[in-house]
Amino acid sequence: MATVLGTVRLVWAAIKGAARLTLSTIKGAFRLTLSTIKGAFQLTLSTIKGAVRLALSTLKGAVLLALAAIKGAVIAGYYTVTGSIRLAYYTVVGAFRLAKASVIGTFKLIRATIRLNIRIMKATLRRFRFHYVIFLNLYHAPYLILKLKYWAAHPDRYSETQRFMLAKRVIFYLSRTGHIKTIALGRKDLPKEGGYVMFPNHQGKYDALAIMRTMPSTCTVVMDEKKSHTILTSQFLDAIGGKRLEIDNPRQTVKLFNEVAQEIREGRRYIIFPEGGYENENGNELGVFKPGSFKAAIKAKAPIVPVALIDSYRAFNSAFFGPVTVFVHYLKPILYEEYKSLRTPEIAALVQGRIEERIRAASSKEVKRMLRKAQSEGA
Repeated sequence: MATVLGTVRLVWAAIKGAARLTLSTIKGAFRLTLSTIKGAFQLTLSTIKGAVRLALSTLKGAVLLALAAIKGAVIAGYYTVTGSIRLAYYTVVGAFRLAKASVIGTFKLIRATIRLNIRIMKATLRRFRFHYVIFLNLYHAPYLILKLKYWAAHPDRYSETQRFMLAKRVIFYLSRTGHIKTIALGRKDLPKEGGYVMFPNHQGKYDALAIMRTMPSTCTVVMDEKKSHTILTSQFLDAIGGKRLEIDNPRQTVKLFNEVAQEIREGRRYIIFPEGGYENENGNELGVFKPGSFKAAIKAKAPIVPVALIDSYRAFNSAFFGPVTVFVHYLKPILYEEYKSLRTPEIAALVQGRIEERIRAASSKEVKRMLRKAQSEGA
């Protein structure tokens, strides 16, 4: 009995333990299922949330990208339009400037061509006036040329005064046919005795002739050797005993100035142009006086006579037609005692300054006064 009772108890305990185990297993399985369902639900929610966020971010990025693209397109369109407008503007401006430069260049070319033609015409007219005067004296020319040449070749038969008067006769013919009136002022200031050197400004071919035309006594001239061999000029220069200066030959220049200085000491009067030459259109403007041209006067210790020539260029070196009046103003001589302490550049500046002052003073009223004075002197 006790055994059966123990067995029953034992079976009951086993059944009870198995029931408890089954309940625990079912409870654990239920809890595991609930946890799994909860985790799956949370995972699903997280996935959905992430997908929504990703979609929103993607949409936002797409919208921003689209906006940026639209903005870029607008800006690109703006700059394209602006660039096109600017390109069109600068193209028009450039074309206008090119056209303007072309027109201005064309006008400048036309103006330069006209000026060149005017200069050529003036030069032709200047030569024409001189040649016209020579032409009017053709019937005198052969006789005078032969006579000048013969008298120059026989200085023992014909004195310096006779040859100088013959030269003045030639000048008279040229002045008469060229309607050239030469008025001299200040002749009373010229040294009465001994040799001296006249230093005039240089304007043209008539300069030396104007001085010789008005000189009360004989004189001669130093001339550029290159210009001294034309017909009539050569015979004229030989007749008055003039000197030919080779400007590019220093040795010949020194020798010639020594000869001139010696002749000045012996009483001859010389004309030396300190500018060395002249421009066809310099008018009454002076060039630079060369200091070396005063060497002969310094060596001879002779008086220097500045001579202001006014309008001498109009006689043979201008396109002016009609009567011409040339003024020769002999200024007060500069004695050797006044310039012996000066250097040659200072002497050149002194002479040039006095001549320039005289020419500047020759206003219209002054010219009239000079005319009246000249007439009163019997010029």
